[in-house]
Amino acid sequence: MLTNKKKGLYLTISFTILLFSSNIAEGNTLDNVKRTNLTNGLTVILREDHNLPLCSIQIWLKVGSVYEDNNYGISHFLEHLLFKGTKKYGVGEIAQIIESLGGRINAGTSKDFTILYFNVPKEGIETALEIATDVLQNTTFPSEEIERERLVILEEIKRQDDDPDSVLWNLFNEKMFSSIPYRQRIIGTTETISKISREDLLNYYQTYYVPNNASLIIVGDVETNKILLFIKEKFETLLKRELPSPPCLEETTQENFFFSEKKPVQQALLLSGFLGPTVENEDQYALDLLADILGEGRNSRLNKNLREEKELVFSIGSSYLTQKGSGLFIISARLEPEKINQVIDEIHQELLNLQKEGISDKELVRAKTLIENGWLFANETYSGQAHTLGYAVTLKNIEYAQEYLKNIAQVKKEDIKFVLDKYFQGKELSTIIFYPEK
Repeated sequence: MLTNKKKGLYLTISFTILLFSSNIAEGNTLDNVKRTNLTNGLTVILREDHNLPLCSIQIWLKVGSVYEDNNYGISHFLEHLLFKGTKKYGVGEIAQIIESLGGRINAGTSKDFTILYFNVPKEGIETALEIATDVLQNTTFPSEEIERERLVILEEIKRQDDDPDSVLWNLFNEKMFSSIPYRQRIIGTTETISKISREDLLNYYQTYYVPNNASLIIVGDVETNKILLFIKEKFETLLKRELPSPPCLEETTQENFFFSEKKPVQQALLLSGFLGPTVENEDQYALDLLADILGEGRNSRLNKNLREEKELVFSIGSSYLTQKGSGLFIISARLEPEKINQVIDEIHQELLNLQKEGISDKELVRAKTLIENGWLFANETYSGQAHTLGYAVTLKNIEYAQEYLKNIAQVKKEDIKFVLDKYFQGKELSTIIFYPEK
């Protein structure tokens, strides 16, 4: 959920359970967070920390590819243009100003959200916030920059279409989500990107880039009360607007599928899985742990059985993707084509064994320790903390970040069996395989 790739070791079962519970109780959470709502609906999250003279400023917008209406790729297209000129700053000036302070800017688009990043020394905080305000209300979308970025994105689409892993992932989403917009890829298509006009971009910007659809996250060397006064002065000038109705993001019906195709790959690629719950559902914590038990690290079940003992795969892993809507439990592998059928059977049998027999105390402790360590590593930096807080408040609420480890610690062995019964149900997994052409 909130972690990157998780790494860690475990000790003896009884000692580690006590250690893990103790760590959670002592507060391995993002504490000292102040939340404020401005009159125009902007959510402001501040975490003051003076260990380093740095600051991470992030703006999270509740708009991504799932909010697009046939103009597939417009969220990503717009993100490319955010720092390409405003009423106050010309093309290239924003990056030049931030970099002259020793800082960095960037932006990113997902299916559920869009993010703007400003990582600056503390002396540059007010400058970065002034720029952020201007970007949110005064981006000008110069025609020549639109055409330049259109070519860049069309080249990105071409590269993605030439990358078997990207094609596999996009096809898997397209087949897993038959009725909701998670099936569309973030980057769009050649056809849609070629047709998006400046007017389309402006309308989309004016609809979704509004304060009541955004959160401002600041973590680092700031004085909370002082910077909050500055934020109110600058950001309360942004105008609140009525938002469109949110899209339906919960897949209600989905038939399992099996699809295979020849591709220019050196090894066979396998991607399989099943649908999971939305971010609102507590089952996600057990699914996070199940993913680690099955496929995270050399001591996971799939790695020990299929890679180490039977040498059926070159690599294998599993993960749970938490989303605003329906999530995805995923198992991926690289292997020799002639071993495909055996590997599919072994994966299915491993899930059946877990469903029928459950997991051991040792496996549960190992998975919890891996997740705790991964979460802590992901939040070592101000940027990482801001990302975790932004992700949480955008998809759910601030407590989602602060209580994540506590919720992981509370998962019991029977909870793992429960989610397998509920979501896996003993059925064959939906699967896509790309075979080498030769």
